[in-house]
Amino acid sequence: MNTIGRERGWGAYTYQSFLNNLSDDGALFGGSPQTVATKIHSLMQELTAHRFTMHVPVGYMAHDKVMKTIRLLGTDVQENLATIV
Repeated sequence: MNTIGRERGWGAYTYQSFLNNLSDDGALFGGSPQTVATKIHSLMQELTAHRFTMHVPVGYMAHDKVMKTIRLLGTDVQENLATIV
């Protein structure tokens, strides 16, 4: 974020910025499958959306971590969403 931010004139992306973006009102979806499912559900309710698309990864992630993230999204997060709805 800092590399791209410098090119675009943004301020520094700090650890606090990261935590703010993980909050309920933030743009990042991270944490346990239950946390991610709850955040997706809340966003979809607020926007009255019927579909949700997540981009993985944002920035650099090792391939094995990308694959784990996709697996968790398609299994554990999906299972948690089904129990919320």
